[in-house]
Amino acid sequence: MTNDKKAVLLLGHGSKAHEANETLRKVAASVQAAGGYGYVMPAFLQMERPDFQEAVETMTARGFTDIVVMPYFLYPGLHVTQDLPGEMDAAVAKHPGLKLTLVRHLGFDARLIDITVDRINGTDTHPPLGPPLSKRGGQIPPSPPFSKGGVQILPDPRRLAQVPRKGGDSLPSRSGTYAQHPIEAESFRIIDTELDAAGIPAERLPLVKRVIHTTADFGYAGILSFSDNAITAGLAAMRAGCNIVADVKMVEAGITRDRLRPLNTKVFCFSGDDEVLALAGRQGITKTAAGIRRAAPYLEGGIAVIGNAPTALVELLRLVREGLARPALIIGVPVGFVGAVEAKDELMRSGCEYIATKGRKGGSTVAAAIANAIAIMALEPSTPVPPLLKEGA
Repeated sequence: MTNDKKAVLLLGHGSKAHEANETLRKVAASVQAAGGYGYVMPAFLQMERPDFQEAVETMTARGFTDIVVMPYFLYPGLHVTQDLPGEMDAAVAKHPGLKLTLVRHLGFDARLIDITVDRINGTDTHPPLGPPLSKRGGQIPPSPPFSKGGVQILPDPRRLAQVPRKGGDSLPSRSGTYAQHPIEAESFRIIDTELDAAGIPAERLPLVKRVIHTTADFGYAGILSFSDNAITAGLAAMRAGCNIVADVKMVEAGITRDRLRPLNTKVFCFSGDDEVLALAGRQGITKTAAGIRRAAPYLEGGIAVIGNAPTALVELLRLVREGLARPALIIGVPVGFVGAVEAKDELMRSGCEYIATKGRKGGSTVAAAIANAIAIMALEPSTPVPPLLKEGA
């Protein structure tokens, strides 16, 4: 059945560096989240998949026959002027009735100047991507279409605009240490006056406070559980520039990348990838479990952050038992009535370094808060790495 909404194919060059390809995937996900399109998919000309033809195959299989193609290139080089038209011709020949509309590459745009100047001056504190300007009450000025080389070039129908941070957000200072906003500081002052911190080890206290700040629930002080060397493992991994793998996009979004950048630490989430969804279907497992299976190579010495899906945690522990994944730390706080308690109990018996919540409570916001707390601690040069405790000590 044909889908009436247009699909969008964002075409990038492709790189051997995973993080370079991830940038285009994040752009595609943000355009999809902006709304207005039936499906938004990244594709690559070389060194990464899906390539152009594979992406078109996926879109047509989903019922899309009207596809907008945007070259995510700054310059109109040979890839845009020669390679891409050939790819489009081949796709149209293979799929009768397919309509492909080529829109302009990025090129020169006055909106890029502000970003460039911010980068040069080191004053860029905006998040990488934000919602479309039109969703924030602004107006998008029209630009007339024009033709070049017999191909109709259309104006971009919406744009992703950078959004200033809210007043309550906090960022690392330029030196890399954590700069606390006054509102946040007042919140933590209130927590200090109301929290009974007796019995909470000093190295764990900042993390406990961060979770309470996120949830406004002092009960977490009693249900957060730590392996003996959890803080040591987390700080060492962060300071070594480890990978962080999240079970769901909400956890990934909640981990503040501005805090990770000085540490050279990156966040990944694979649960929405097409190959992961296909694996879940073939194996009869959840997409979050399939995402963790896909993430195993990224977890070598990394941190797994599980906030939503008990099945992801169970799968991760299976991979650990079989020697297929070796994370330095597992943050396991899935929330819910089905499987969450059992999965966390298994984690706490596993012998892995862990931070978990006892019982049903937890969730994506708690998981992200724990990861953010470790990042903040890792940014502070004055935060020592606690000594390793021997088993049974």
